[in-house]
Amino acid sequence: GAGNVPVRPAGKGDVPVPGASGGADWTGYVPFESLPNSKNPPTGFLVSANNRIVGDSVTEFYTKMWMSPFRARRIGDLLRPATRLTVDDMNRFQNDTYSYPDAIFAAEAVRLAEARIAAGDPEAGTWTSMVSYLGGWDGHLNVDSVSATIAVRMRRQFVDRVLKAKLGDRAARYAYYGRDTFVVNLVEKRPARWLPEGAADWESVFLESFVATREALLKEFGPNPSSWKYGRINTLTLAHPLGRIPRLAGLLNLPTMELDGGPATVKAMGVVSGAGPSMRFVVDLEDFDRATLVLPSGNSGQHASDHYDDQTDDWRVGRTAALPFSEAAVAAATVATLRLEPAP
Repeated sequence: GAGNVPVRPAGKGDVPVPGASGGADWTGYVPFESLPNSKNPPTGFLVSANNRIVGDSVTEFYTKMWMSPFRARRIGDLLRPATRLTVDDMNRFQNDTYSYPDAIFAAEAVRLAEARIAAGDPEAGTWTSMVSYLGGWDGHLNVDSVSATIAVRMRRQFVDRVLKAKLGDRAARYAYYGRDTFVVNLVEKRPARWLPEGAADWESVFLESFVATREALLKEFGPNPSSWKYGRINTLTLAHPLGRIPRLAGLLNLPTMELDGGPATVKAMGVVSGAGPSMRFVVDLEDFDRATLVLPSGNSGQHASDHYDDQTDDWRVGRTAALPFSEAAVAAATVATLRLEPAP
């Protein structure tokens, strides 16, 4: 770990506690031997993607801010069948765009739609349209995918309908790190107590969510569904801190880009996820000179430098560059040297 884990006699560190009496003071730290650990696991690998790494039997409190397990689950899927991994494999894994929450939602929607079509539902035409978008989708959030757009936006409509029925105006403020776990359980189990008031059944909630999604995309991007590509809803602008000043925005901010990925994909990028990785780094422990790295923009903070934004496109599409480690490899790869000297 990066630090010690305090033992708190009161509270969990998420809100203030009375400090005058000393009754809430830390009493020590969780012993190193008691921290979560794994040595030579049977799988042959360890995975961490900010997901929960302790079970219910663990009495020590670590955090409530675990991310949903789906990125870690996908990393495990990619690692498990491998027998020998290369730097290229690891870079490919870092750029994987499969989204479990959206794929699960789409599969459930298609299953319900096909059952309603087979039963001769009066809305069979709308159900068929839903299947045409989501049926056969591979679950990847790629910039050119229309199915990804429908799945992501329809799932958001679905969740909004459920939460607004329970929380009213407060639904817009509902957010927590494990939200996707709740949503997947809701989609798969569809408990009666969560069915929005006034809805005939869960199928009607799915159908209404699809219709609302289709109408919103029609207004936003026009009548041609082929233009409803995921990249148009998943954009990101790499902004300089001073780029908020209007006269400096065009000079310092980078152009808005369309991105693959989402919050639950290994490649977590874009407005849907709210950000992107600060770097992608792969090191080969057999030969450090085979390491690779790419940054969101470039190596230089000087906007006039060629290296201010020369890595942006590689970062966007998933390419990377060699990062030599040994002195000889660094010398062979060097094309320029920046020397910082104190003022006379």
